[in-house]
Amino acid sequence: MTTRSLNETYENYREQAITQRRFSPELVQQLLAKLPSAFKVEEIGKSAEGRAISLVKIGKGSKKILFWSQMHGDESTATAALFDMFNFFGSMYSSISELNFLKDEILKHSTLYFVPMLNPDGALHWTRRNSQQIDLNRDALALQAPESRILKDLQQRILPDFGFNLHDQNNYYTAGNQPTPSTIAFLAPPIDYAKTINLTRQQAMQVIGRLAGELQEFIPQGIAKFTDDFEPRAFGDNMQRWGTSTILVESGALAGDAEKQTIRKLNFILLMRATELIARNEYSTTNLQAYHQIPTNEKLLKDVILRNVQHPTYPNTRIDLAFNRSATPLAPAAQGLPAFAEEGSIDDIGDLSIYFGYETLDCTNYQINYTGTLAVGQNPTLFIKDAQNQVVATVENGFLKRNL
Repeated sequence: MTTRSLNETYENYREQAITQRRFSPELVQQLLAKLPSAFKVEEIGKSAEGRAISLVKIGKGSKKILFWSQMHGDESTATAALFDMFNFFGSMYSSISELNFLKDEILKHSTLYFVPMLNPDGALHWTRRNSQQIDLNRDALALQAPESRILKDLQQRILPDFGFNLHDQNNYYTAGNQPTPSTIAFLAPPIDYAKTINLTRQQAMQVIGRLAGELQEFIPQGIAKFTDDFEPRAFGDNMQRWGTSTILVESGALAGDAEKQTIRKLNFILLMRATELIARNEYSTTNLQAYHQIPTNEKLLKDVILRNVQHPTYPNTRIDLAFNRSATPLAPAAQGLPAFAEEGSIDDIGDLSIYFGYETLDCTNYQINYTGTLAVGQNPTLFIKDAQNQVVATVENGFLKRNL
């Protein structure tokens, strides 16, 4: 299977200059300048702060596929994977004949267009929005931001058959009602409030159905389907309406992968496989049931849950406490610098039995003392003590440390 060969040889194509999820627009431009002559690279406009936005093109086939990444500046996982794809298509021939055939077939039957970083200002400042504070993915109609106008103009100019709308989602989504994080979430965005399935959307669903089945080998129970509520201002929904079969990919969470480098590899595999499916028209017989049976994204994870806590102020009350953490960039984006500081706070208090924790602790037999304020949105330090008044665990800055 192609996915296995891509997985086994991935290190041959991994862009070594990108080692963490935060990297600068300058690095992106430096890497684009080094691409071999098989690629055509052009500047297609500038961001609100005047940074270059580039288009990369390769292939000569009739099927046109557009990939755009990092329209939200702090969602970079797929951007790194696109550079891995560039290395694949720009590499010398592999010792694995299947991959040589794959490269030749894709470039023969399709033309690939890439916008690796649509929001370079947001990437530099590590913000979702652009420097005008506009969410580009809610600007497909008003086109108030220059970055939005660049993407719309590009779609209208090349009229791609397929489009890949590449994003990241936070760590708190699950693949259905179970504790496994949603590592990859897909969506074939709707074209209207009725969620009509026309041919354009159907094709996107068919590609996703194939991908979801094949990725189970790498992330069993880690694949979900993003909510398909119609958003009339979003680019994915409008690309679908404009005739481009559009596939949303959301890179979520995977235990032990804080910098999302394993999820980056999964992006490389799934995007390469999707491109193969389209180039060879292998998706066209896929039953739509394969798409519909993908579990829905549910936001049911917390970083830490303390269960059955005797309320320090109301001793007759038992509560659950949940902490979540957020990441704040430490310095301007540059390779080799510490990337983030994590800060925790209480996310919820009460009956949290429907939620799952990356870490959980049953406090039925313990007492809680704390410093700070025990309230949602606050960041107290908790001392969890046993009957002998010994501290068995602490929660500080949203991190659970066990002394058990």
